[in-house]
Amino acid sequence: MGGETSAIQRVAGKISDDIFSVFKWDRAARADMNWDCCQEAHSKKTHPSDVVFFYIDPYEEEMVYLNTDLKSYAEGTIGKKIVEGALTSLALATECANVSEEWRLKYVHDDSLGYNVRGLLFLYNHDNLYDKDFYENITKKLDHSSINCPPNIKLH
Repeated sequence: MGGETSAIQRVAGKISDDIFSVFKWDRAARADMNWDCCQEAHSKKTHPSDVVFFYIDPYEEEMVYLNTDLKSYAEGTIGKKIVEGALTSLALATECANVSEEWRLKYVHDDSLGYNVRGLLFLYNHDNLYDKDFYENITKKLDHSSINCPPNIKLH
């Protein structure tokens, strides 16, 4: 996986099987892949897709794909700047995935309903020592203007 350990891939499998299946989400067969950036403004050669989950949105009646970035951090490295950087990277990847033919061919299960790609950032504390309130210590303090997320892109 784009620099992440195989332990994270196992965690992704567990998430898919134990958590997201409750919501009736599926997991794309392809994982841990890079694909070409198709937006010159991003100044990147490729974007990663660690795992892609998908489900039919019951309200929009379209397929929603969650281009997921799996991150593994030790307790001492989890901070606001790290999360802002990860969200910025995910926002660019998600923007590109929505218009990338390569991404569509790799991950889109059925485009007859139409589809929308969203970003999902999953943070895993691999040393199990982070015991702070994540919302109060990180999420609440994020500088949203530094994340550079286009207005039409949804991140979770």
